Amino acid sequence: MADDPGDTELPTARFGRFELAQRLDTGGMAEIFLALERGLHGFERVVVIKQVLPHLLQKASFREMFLQEARWVARLNHPNIVQVYELGDAEGAPFIAMEHVPGVSFRDLVSTALRRKEQIPVGVATGLMIQACAGAHAAHELTDAQGQWLGLVHRDISPQNLMVTGGGHVKLLDFGIAKATELGVETTRTGALKGKVHFMSPEQVQQHPLDRRSDVFALGIVAWEMLTLRRLFKRENDLATMQAISAGKVPRPELARAEIRPSLSAAVMRSLEVDRDRRYATAEEFRHGLEAAADAAGLRWGTDEVAGWVRDVMGEELQARAQAVLDAVERAQREGFAPDAPARQRTASQTLPSFTPSRPPTEVETRDMGTPPSASPPSAPLPPQERPKWTKLALGAA
Repeated sequence: MADDPGDTELPTARFGRFELAQRLDTGGMAEIFLALERGLHGFERVVVIKQVLPHLLQKASFREMFLQEARWVARLNHPNIVQVYELGDAEGAPFIAMEHVPGVSFRDLVSTALRRKEQIPVGVATGLMIQACAGAHAAHELTDAQGQWLGLVHRDISPQNLMVTGGGHVKLLDFGIAKATELGVETTRTGALKGKVHFMSPEQVQQHPLDRRSDVFALGIVAWEMLTLRRLFKRENDLATMQAISAGKVPRPELARAEIRPSLSAAVMRSLEVDRDRRYATAEEFRHGLEAAADAAGLRWGTDEVAGWVRDVMGEELQARAQAVLDAVERAQREGFAPDAPARQRTASQTLPSFTPSRPPTEVETRDMGTPPSASPPSAPLPPQERPKWTKLALGAA
């Protein structure tokens, strides 16, 4: 980006070594920008900048909410979690510089599959969820600088917050409403539901204390919907949705898609137990369950299979998005930063239909998850005594 002080000086917006190129999105608490990082010896890298909305900077609670997210996520280092490069400050306004993921969301995959009137291959859907579980587990295992386990809960795992690259690599995004259960620290105000209602766990909609098993339930919802291309819990309004989640009557996935093997269906159903003591205790356990079921069914679920399918159905979209990034950077270098530059028009999204069986399911096919089958033995949560006895200290800066 030019810094010519003459009459044709360009409107620049620079956060340290990061030059803003285009605003990507504005949410309730922050705005997201595409930016170019410049370093020594011609180093350049496209990044994403997240900054608190200006009118919220004066509110200490929102400022701390934003900084807490940055401190946590900056400590996460896993291939299935978006990487944070820097927590910075620009003229008193904190910002996060993070990895730009050249990919599409799980929601985009679902929308494209619906538009093409075809299913996501069972192996591909399973492979996507295996990686999503790996990312979630890494977040759940996070410790602070003193080695204290934080008990981090994402609380907003959904198809919108899971992305996959053209190389078949899944990334978990957006820890803006995460909670560190062991420190009693959360990044949203008490008394309000946090997250997308139709991807919440029963304990979350009832506003009970949460642990990692709440995220396991959310992963189970995403898995069920990716495999069936049907809505599981979403109803005509939030209250009806919460009642459906709490009731816990979930059709087995093979009712909506006959090619799903019983072992894979059982793995997904176990993640969706209403009683969290009967649920997988960790996302890692869920991942192992999916892997075992996929292997037993002879599914091809590896990164290469995921990448091949993603490039096949989303190749043009991936290329268009990559070109849009290049165009935005070049436009900023040529014309300066234009905060209100129009984003590229996205393909209209498709809505998942609710699941309606062709006949009433039997008691075996639809499980009241308060009384699970003996084939899914209960799994207790990790007992506190298995965690190191560290003194509880406040989170330090990343």
